[in-house]
Amino acid sequence: MLIAACAVCLPFLSAKAQFIGSTMVPADKRFSSSAGYDNLKNPTDSTVYQWSQKGFPIPVAMYGWDDKGVKSLVGTGKLVNDTEDAISYEETQSGTVMVANVNFNAFGEALKMTMTAKGATAPFLEMNFQYWRKANNQLDSVLVTTNITGLGSSWSKIKYKTYDTSGRPTLVESMNGQGVYQKEVYTYSATQQVVETSENSAATGFVLLPTEKNVASLDAKGRTTREDKYTYDAYNTAWNLDSYTIYHYDSQAGIQIVDAEAQVIVNLTGGNLLVNSQAAETVEIYSVSGELLHATQKVAGESNIPVANLPAGVYIIKGGSGWAKKVVKQ
Repeated sequence: MLIAACAVCLPFLSAKAQFIGSTMVPADKRFSSSAGYDNLKNPTDSTVYQWSQKGFPIPVAMYGWDDKGVKSLVGTGKLVNDTEDAISYEETQSGTVMVANVNFNAFGEALKMTMTAKGATAPFLEMNFQYWRKANNQLDSVLVTTNITGLGSSWSKIKYKTYDTSGRPTLVESMNGQGVYQKEVYTYSATQQVVETSENSAATGFVLLPTEKNVASLDAKGRTTREDKYTYDAYNTAWNLDSYTIYHYDSQAGIQIVDAEAQVIVNLTGGNLLVNSQAAETVEIYSVSGELLHATQKVAGESNIPVANLPAGVYIIKGGSGWAKKVVKQ
């Protein structure tokens, strides 16, 4: 839907539950940083943000972690121009500088977005948005057209079917030029916002099936503090956690590994598995298929576990205190 269409231009918009209509975020709900983790609680990415006058987030420092748990700076950004109704910002990754330009309407909704390689005469990506509103100014529908150089044009039409008494969408439907139909059901409580997505497309055998779910946890101020992303396992009829993001509001803690369980360090060094955790605990080594290959007891702090006998491959390391890590042996 709309959030997927914006993913290239708006990398900060990871939560569907955070993107309803306006792209502007009120001052009291602006996060300073975010930290992403996989379903084994390994850190994957982290971003620190700057904000435009009206509340559009700009990623200014982006970090990533490799398979060995090593963190590195992968990109930077800066706000270049801000006239409230139009902004321009730059992102630099792998030596390439991209310039994004975004224009907004009076409701804070994006009207046009372009992404251009710095120095180029034309954008490689352009998105345009048209909005239709109900008599009470609630969104009725949105048409998003996208043109990517070398890939051509595409479109998506989003229809806001129903709202609750607080003016929040409860049912949103979309259709795109590839014939993919999606239905999103929104539910709200004081502590959560949940979006369940179902899809009817060639990928689902042209049957409407659940595909993904986003659960945003809210603090007492109504701010999203964590977003869990699930995919649907049709065979076992169960939702499986894929990843989650932690949002920080009072500091730039997102560039650190702030989850206590994520502070566990697991590295492969030569023929040894280095495990550094606060607890004295059992450490188990599993294959990706779930077979227990080795178990040993470690002391509190750093321990080395001989693993020279293990062949090259991917392994899951679990600690008795509840953490789990993925490592790759070359």
